[in-house]
Amino acid sequence: MDKYKPVACQLYDHFELLAMRKSVIRIEVNGQFCEGIITDLYASEGADWMQFKAAAATHVLRLDKVRVLSQ
Repeated sequence: MDKYKPVACQLYDHFELLAMRKSVIRIEVNGQFCEGIITDLYASEGADWMQFKAAAATHVLRLDKVRVLSQ
């Protein structure tokens, strides 16, 4: 895995707000778009992670790999 590049504090705060509100968001996961909610944000192994629950599956994404996000 490549070296983690920390996300901006403002972006992390935005993720936290979306998670607290249980906002439905659209995100790109493995080249496909999914709609769902952020169920958890946490730090592990020197990186920040998002647990994202879509209708079909739950995904764990490293925050610096999140490229597309819309509400």
